[in-house]
Amino acid sequence: MGTQSQLANSQPVGQIQSACSLDDSELLRASMVSEPAGSSVVPGLLNPRVVIHAGASVRIACDRGGDHNDGIANYGDIDIIPAGMAARWRIYGTDRFFVVGISQRFLEYVAESSEMNLTNTELHNRFQIRNPQIEHIGWSIKAEMEQGNPCGRIFMEGMATALAVEMLHNRGLRAAGGMAAEGRLPSRKLKRILSYVDENLGDDLTLRRIAHEFQVSVSLLKDMFRKSVGVSLHRYIIQRRVERAADMLIHRRLSISQIALETGFAHQSHMTSQMRRFLGVSPKELRNGSDTD
Repeated sequence: MGTQSQLANSQPVGQIQSACSLDDSELLRASMVSEPAGSSVVPGLLNPRVVIHAGASVRIACDRGGDHNDGIANYGDIDIIPAGMAARWRIYGTDRFFVVGISQRFLEYVAESSEMNLTNTELHNRFQIRNPQIEHIGWSIKAEMEQGNPCGRIFMEGMATALAVEMLHNRGLRAAGGMAAEGRLPSRKLKRILSYVDENLGDDLTLRRIAHEFQVSVSLLKDMFRKSVGVSLHRYIIQRRVERAADMLIHRRLSISQIALETGFAHQSHMTSQMRRFLGVSPKELRNGSDTD
């Protein structure tokens, strides 16, 4: 694991859980950061960064690039921070986020070698947007990183290229609260739904219950959620339960069966099968692995 100075171009100040980089070429750097409640100032860095919220919903205020944003960050929300832009953060609870820094020179190279016909590669400052493609790329990098980079340099170069293309292509993405794209949930309503899911993971979260809560039909909710987030609402709920359970297995000493109940699984075996499906390990293996770290 690298030091904070080695990761200066890839992440805000915080506790670094894991990190990776691409040898000497510096196309890409990534880190998982855990940040306690409080304030921090992050100087403008050489390369742009993508920050993907990876924890429970939490209120975050940020001043960056002359703009101010104060809102609830949900799992999968994305901030895009242009190169050289300083930020002042205020976090109202413990937060976890995955940060990917990408070379500004590589962005320019991708723009020049593609058919985008861009007059410049300046990225827009974005707060808490949703982008299923960028999110998927980020989680793929995270998974590769956690497994010790078994796919090697070629995989990471492919991820860097995909991320660069997506960032350049979507420079005009609106921040949360903007108008919804056709067939998608309005940003504010989507954020309310994601917060509702996070706050009620331990309950019986049916599609009908959520649809009733937000006064929309079940069929419309299913269709619009998938278009907005990139996965079905049912899969998203299971994924968040697995993530919450994994965090509790590592950081709390409750029994595995109790954690299963508190995260909304019908029973321990249900949690075990879903954890193997999403993480590739059983609850016991995950806990034992964290005990030996």
